[in-house]
Amino acid sequence: MNQEQEKEEVNQNICIICKEKEKDYHETENSQMCKSCREKHQKLNVPHKIKLFLIAILILFVISTNKLPSIISDYKVYKEAEDHMKAKEYTLAYNKYKSLLDKNDESLVLVFETTEAAMHAQYFTEFYDLYDKYIAETELSDAQYAKSVEYVNLLDLYGETYNKIEELYEKAEKMLSEDNSEQAINQFINGLKELLKNENLDKTLIYYRLGLYSYNVEDALNYMKLASENDSRFTYPYAYYGNILRSNGEFKEAKNIYKLALSKNATDALSIRGLGILNLLEGNKKEALEKVRYAYELEPYYDSYIAETLVITLYENNLKEEADSLLKEMQDNEVIIDLNFKEYLDGTINIKEYFVEGGE
Repeated sequence: MNQEQEKEEVNQNICIICKEKEKDYHETENSQMCKSCREKHQKLNVPHKIKLFLIAILILFVISTNKLPSIISDYKVYKEAEDHMKAKEYTLAYNKYKSLLDKNDESLVLVFETTEAAMHAQYFTEFYDLYDKYIAETELSDAQYAKSVEYVNLLDLYGETYNKIEELYEKAEKMLSEDNSEQAINQFINGLKELLKNENLDKTLIYYRLGLYSYNVEDALNYMKLASENDSRFTYPYAYYGNILRSNGEFKEAKNIYKLALSKNATDALSIRGLGILNLLEGNKKEALEKVRYAYELEPYYDSYIAETLVITLYENNLKEEADSLLKEMQDNEVIIDLNFKEYLDGTINIKEYFVEGGE
């Protein structure tokens, strides 16, 4: 073999990339590169389709990362709503579920959870609206259909009874305009008693109205007791039952009724208000303020008596600036000022005269 042939044979064994190291034949006998150059080439030579796939994955990752805080936040709200339901804090649960439903109204599970919370919170208008908007014309599973039937039965019962009572009330109002107040009230009460004979009407609502409009304290207490015991799902009569007991000087009995209501519905704002009033009357002003403030946070506009009670409790705690501010807010929102409340503000009556003798 001459020198030129030897040189050519050596060149054939040299890596075609770096032209320095010998070719590496460990992976294939047809290798044209040394081990080092082949490893570099394998790292750099990514197929075009793989590159596109990796870019797509990266884009999806960026998008999901941007959405992640919202997803985590919504999940946290959802878990809080579940916890509130377990604790029978139905008002708080409803508010949480509704905030999620407003962002995602395609989830039937969320629809039913929100509706259930509205029912237990005794938000009957919202309860009806949720059923009508999301459930009435929707295809449901067997379990969802069974639950919807329960809702329909409750709404029909409450709605028909409410309408019957409103008819009686309108007739009484016409008599009131003719200056026959006592006769109008008696006719209204007698009409309510007649409704009790109809087994297809909501007796809880009828007893409740009878308790509100009865002149006789014993009758009022009896009707509120019947209203409270008739349907364990609802606590709206309890606070008024407790209020009548308080006005009758039966503080201990009133406290038991308020507490019973809260054992069934921990966010019954009127019962929380009732306990706060008892604290106030007993001289526990700081504890009274905590309760009444919480009741107002739950239902700032649902019942003007809660706002009035908070104003009074703030004044009794010497928080005049905050009380004045809330009173101005009520006036700006055209909240009707109760006569007894006005007398308290004028200094004509004290808290005992307002909450016991006045029965507010």
